[in-house]
Amino acid sequence: LTKPESLIPALSHPNQFWRTTARRLLYENASDLKPGAIDPNSVDALQAQITLGGWTAAMLEEDDATHRRLAVKALPLTDEGYAALQASGILGDRDLLTRLAAFDRLSHFPPSDAIETLATDLLKIEVNQAEPNLRNALRRAGARAALNLGPNLLTNSGLEGKVRDGKPFGWEPRVFSGKGDFRTSRPPRVWQGKRALAITSNAQEGGLDGAWSQVVSVKPNTRYLLSGYIRVHRLEGARGAQISIHELQAEGRTRALTGRSTSWEKVETIIESEDQESLTVLALFGGWGKATGEARFDDLALQEVLPSPETTQRVIQDLEMAEPGIVSTTPEKTVMRVNTIAGQMKYDVSELEVALGTPVTLIFGNPDALQHNWILCRPGTADSVANAAIALGAQGFDKKFIPDTDDVIVASDLLDGQKQEILKFVAPEEAGDYPYVCTFPGHAVIMRGILRVAE
Repeated sequence: LTKPESLIPALSHPNQFWRTTARRLLYENASDLKPGAIDPNSVDALQAQITLGGWTAAMLEEDDATHRRLAVKALPLTDEGYAALQASGILGDRDLLTRLAAFDRLSHFPPSDAIETLATDLLKIEVNQAEPNLRNALRRAGARAALNLGPNLLTNSGLEGKVRDGKPFGWEPRVFSGKGDFRTSRPPRVWQGKRALAITSNAQEGGLDGAWSQVVSVKPNTRYLLSGYIRVHRLEGARGAQISIHELQAEGRTRALTGRSTSWEKVETIIESEDQESLTVLALFGGWGKATGEARFDDLALQEVLPSPETTQRVIQDLEMAEPGIVSTTPEKTVMRVNTIAGQMKYDVSELEVALGTPVTLIFGNPDALQHNWILCRPGTADSVANAAIALGAQGFDKKFIPDTDDVIVASDLLDGQKQEILKFVAPEEAGDYPYVCTFPGHAVIMRGILRVAE
């Protein structure tokens, strides 16, 4: 190799092998590089400087956007590199391609709560949310989507209420197996405020599988965010400490903490309430087995995940564009869709057909402004079921206008506008015409159809 400067253009070669080879050869022959062989203001000069180990934070503030992009791509994945990424302002670069390169580099750092929080905050900026490439890069970096949340359903969630007989108002100790101590802790052994829930157990007691618990009323088939703060000390055994929903078991739990925390850690997960009308929230110690040590819990929350205006509009568009009727059918399952027609008090499909005993998945959507349901009845009973719903009177809304009669085979919730629900059931074993109706008072006169069950 006689001219190391000839390697400079290859540092930007589209082929990774050539880039890697050029870097190695340039590094090995750096002493032969002639002074002035490279324009100091060029991209080539920056490439060479980076290759020869001369990366500096000042490169992130170059006037040329191409230079800044090159510098951020070479940014070291170290504490120094992370500090430079934040301090330079490149995460808000006016050149969006450079900003994208910065977000991409951020996603290559080891995951941490700090990076997740930073990415989430960046995602709240309008241009970052609107531009798909920027948005996706931040999500790769750990950004949580901004959620539209309802009020916290837990009583005394921050543990600021009264304590009676050692129990904070609203919370009850629950032992599944073993022995342990249920109490509250005071500052400084709290996340914030006056108190935190605490559970301890030791090896002499044999460990504990138990929890502070609270039962709350919820909406069936609804998403909720379950969250809180946990700190543990010498906690070993089973899953450790977590916040969970008793009725949902493994489908309703946050990540678990074990060992020793150096600080309070936030845990959260989105759960689906399924067909439950109440859920038991557990500040759980052990979980699927006994544990020993200490766990503290603070600022617990269970909040409904509400549709954002953007999500609501997307649901409306999905419902309006969806093709009604049979979506797919196989010997194992039939998938069908029925929507309401906005402003007409009708379903958009009046007749469906399915084979005897076939598992059915029905997607029922309501793009209308009014509330509607979808109830499948036994042959010849549509009118009697509708009249029974009307007879519910003032109790109708509590019962979703679903009468208590064997003539109802399957029923949806009473859907608000711009909502949809997925129903799963097995088609009847007897052939016939099975009517489906909306039983909201006055709707069943014209809002009905037939599910034809054939051999």
